[in-house]
Amino acid sequence: MPFSFQYTEMAGGIWYPKGGFTEVVRSLEKIAKSHGATFQYNAEVTQLKVNERKEVIGAVVDGKIEEADLVVCNADLVYVYNKLLPPVRRHFCI
Repeated sequence: MPFSFQYTEMAGGIWYPKGGFTEVVRSLEKIAKSHGATFQYNAEVTQLKVNERKEVIGAVVDGKIEEADLVVCNADLVYVYNKLLPPVRRHFCI
């Protein structure tokens, strides 16, 4: 059975952050918070809000509209296009 590594693993080896990858996420969160970012956990997002220029400007979170300067969405792209974005924002159907 053939086995392959990604180039970065073959060229530079495999690196692990001290404390595991969770520490990378915690560090990024700490940096973001120091610049005024806020986070909501265990909240259901049912829709992403867009403006007239088709820019995402917020989300419906637990039934309440939350405005935002920046929205980071790590959900599956097909789900985002088909369930979270309004039809006007969809450039094509996935």
